[in-house]
Amino acid sequence: MKLNKMLESYHKLRNDILTTFDYSEFDQGSPITDLRTNFWKLTDGDLLFSETEESLNIDEALLIELYSDNLVHRGEKYTLVEGEYCGEGYVGYCIFDNELEVKDE
Repeated sequence: MKLNKMLESYHKLRNDILTTFDYSEFDQGSPITDLRTNFWKLTDGDLLFSETEESLNIDEALLIELYSDNLVHRGEKYTLVEGEYCGEGYVGYCIFDNELEVKDE
């Protein structure tokens, strides 16, 4: 009984998070990874992220392959991204802090 309530709460909160980004076509099975403490950068069809800004280069940063620009959902404070995580076939959602986005000058 307790597990049932926890699962119901989990799915409600998960759906509330995704709905916050006006994203209604979400996959019920994909997890949400909290990467709000990572620096991140959008490149040509990919998103690079790392614990340090200095590591944001193609050789040191981790990679999320984006299948479309429609999979980047910007909120006021955070950005939700859906894509293939680190080229391992693991598709999911990641949340990044907008203040840690690194943009080309």
